[in-house]
Amino acid sequence: MSAAVTSPSTSNMRQSSFHFVFGVLAPIVCLVLDPIVFKGSASFLSSGGLLAPVKIFYYVAIGLVVTILTGWLFFRSRLIPHAAYIVGVFTIALFVSAILGIALLPFSVLGIGMSGIGLLGFTPLLTAIVYYRQRKRALADASTLPHRRLSMFLGAVAIIVIPLVVQSATSSYVNSAVNTILTNPESSPAAVSQLKAAFWCGDECYFNLAWDYYKAYKNPERQQYLAAVYHDITGGDIRTKITNFSD
Repeated sequence: MSAAVTSPSTSNMRQSSFHFVFGVLAPIVCLVLDPIVFKGSASFLSSGGLLAPVKIFYYVAIGLVVTILTGWLFFRSRLIPHAAYIVGVFTIALFVSAILGIALLPFSVLGIGMSGIGLLGFTPLLTAIVYYRQRKRALADASTLPHRRLSMFLGAVAIIVIPLVVQSATSSYVNSAVNTILTNPESSPAAVSQLKAAFWCGDECYFNLAWDYYKAYKNPERQQYLAAVYHDITGGDIRTKITNFSD
């Protein structure tokens, strides 16, 4: 009996599906269900994710890279003139995905026994494979383009600088409001409104408020003020956020 032969078209379709699932869909699912990297959960970290302070950088970078990858997968022939830039983008995405996947391995193995959520931790490694393959294709398409080395460099720089600028702007916005609350109580209503508008904020934004509350254990009036401000912003109890300080 002769062995079944997989046609090139079937093989390409399977590979394309793999690239779309693990390059586009899986990263989005991971961001939504994330229990440890950018957000905390009762299962792992109740006080915020491992990279929570810089999550805006990663959210913007992931959004840009996923958008570029989606366009590349569906409109590659039209994007060949920009292939060199895309090589630079995919190079950064490849290294970041691989490093993140390796760093998450211990947590991923641990999390497999917790409703299987740890399986998500292997996604960056599979995503790295996608970017490796697509980078290789883009590199071949860029081989005849002029100034391709410069374009690759600019693509790599852009995918870092754009998210960095957004992260810097959002961090400055939040830190300014928090510092106002801590140093100038008279102006705190405006600062509270400023923080309420910071829809991207999680526990990481209010760490300094909780830390100042903890240090003010000999000043009940100060603690009452900070607790009221914290509740006004988040609707939560600041005392639940200082457990780790006293452990």
